[in-house]
Amino acid sequence: AGGIMSFSYFANGALADLYLPSKILAVGGIAFLLVVIGSWLVRTPRLLYRQGALI
Repeated sequence: AGGIMSFSYFANGALADLYLPSKILAVGGIAFLLVVIGSWLVRTPRLLYRQGALI
């Protein structure tokens, strides 16, 4: 996952030139929450959370 975090910093910095930083962070936070909630609604990730990997 090397470089993903630095790319997100770059993207947030570039977007901060166009939009308010609070709105950029809010959109990222809401997107994260939607992914977490969505993963609880789908069966496969939910099983991984409850039982762990079957390795």
